[in-house]
Amino acid sequence: MSVPNKARVMQFSIGGHAGDSAVLRKRRESIRLLIIVGVMAVAAIGWRVSPYRFGVVVGDSMSPSLKANHLFLMEVDAYAKHAPARGDIVVLEWNGENVVKRVVAGPGEFVWLLEYTNDNGPFRVRYVASASDLARLRTLLARRNRAVTFKRVQVPEGHVYVVGDAQAQSLDSRHFGPIPIERIVGKVLLPDAPRSIPPIMPRL
Repeated sequence: MSVPNKARVMQFSIGGHAGDSAVLRKRRESIRLLIIVGVMAVAAIGWRVSPYRFGVVVGDSMSPSLKANHLFLMEVDAYAKHAPARGDIVVLEWNGENVVKRVVAGPGEFVWLLEYTNDNGPFRVRYVASASDLARLRTLLARRNRAVTFKRVQVPEGHVYVVGDAQAQSLDSRHFGPIPIERIVGKVLLPDAPRSIPPIMPRL
């Protein structure tokens, strides 16, 4: 065993010893500080370069897939080479804020809007319905003597139609229309989430 090598390792050890001089202790503190600063700098640079970000859900418009205060991971460059797919959960910029919604129709695709008047006033309730759900909804609302309108809307090129999973609590494309893809901040990575909006239960 080489004694000089062992002494050299001990000399650059960060841990202090009772017999150290003030100069050595100060040197070790400086080395410790440099290491901490270096690690923090590398982590900060790596995080900026990384395509992933964390986010927290505010509100219940995406419930039950994402509930209020739910922490999620987002990929910011997920759509650098392709458009969002139907069923993707995305973070988008709207009215100066980032909001989380689900893509229900992409560029050139169609979305069905169901509108009817409920008993609470003259306003019309609007839902996005899947094609497979139209017959059930038409029958249900007809039995309740509701004036029902089904409207098919095509999404313009370069846009997507987004909706909150909890449609009764969501402000989305039904109110502000299809959104340009460039306003999407990133894709929410949620492997266990469903790929479609929950079945509609009209407020009758």
